[in-house]
Amino acid sequence: MKIESQLPRVLTTFGLQAPARETLLGIAELIEGPGGGALLTREEVLQQDSGIVGLINQGELPIDDELLSYFPNLRIIANSAVGTDNLPAALMATHGIWATHAPDSLIEPTADATLALLLSLARRVV
Repeated sequence: MKIESQLPRVLTTFGLQAPARETLLGIAELIEGPGGGALLTREEVLQQDSGIVGLINQGELPIDDELLSYFPNLRIIANSAVGTDNLPAALMATHGIWATHAPDSLIEPTADATLALLLSLARRVV
């Protein structure tokens, strides 16, 4: 006999790194996409269990009425990215779904990479 989890189900379109996975352990049943930089396609997302309550993506997944209707229990969509272009706020509000994103997540890495490239150029490394 299969025992159903009582934890809320969360789908990620990508493989999480260990710290993020550990944060969700014990508070959510995690359904992860592929690792190694690969992402679930929209078609693959729409083949997942329709009972998920949370969706984590990298901003690549267009959110529309078809997707929101497929997941009637969905309550939050999290972009692990800076932008929100894929998150139609008005449509999500009609479905009672929250949205989050990570607006400052790339500021320091971008500055670090810029300085490294400038130093490489100045020292004629590249």
